[in-house]
Amino acid sequence: MSSSRYKADLFLEFAEKLILDGRYEEKSRSRVVVGRAYYTAFLKAKKRLGELGYQLNSTLTIHKQVIEALTKLKPDLGDKFSGLFDKRVDADYHMDIDIRKDTGKSSIKTAQIIISELPKLK
Repeated sequence: MSSSRYKADLFLEFAEKLILDGRYEEKSRSRVVVGRAYYTAFLKAKKRLGELGYQLNSTLTIHKQVIEALTKLKPDLGDKFSGLFDKRVDADYHMDIDIRKDTGKSSIKTAQIIISELPKLK
């Protein structure tokens, strides 16, 4: 077993490949893509906030804590992250909501924007 730490960027790399992979049904792959895009942004945001001294250790409320911290530091970034979180919840829990390729692609783009802004937080 390898002891190397998993790199969150691989989630986003996978999402970018999967959204274009016609071997899988569009709605299914789109839901997975939304989740992987969100979790890439979440893990990177959590790491950055930890570097800035935020204590994010409650597994029950950690997603809300990240949203609140990002909103406090940079409101528009918090809004983007919150919107991506909402898409992830829809993709994972609300089967009556139509999640398609365009939602997957926009989730990837939003995650990329969030990730690019994280190093600028102070």
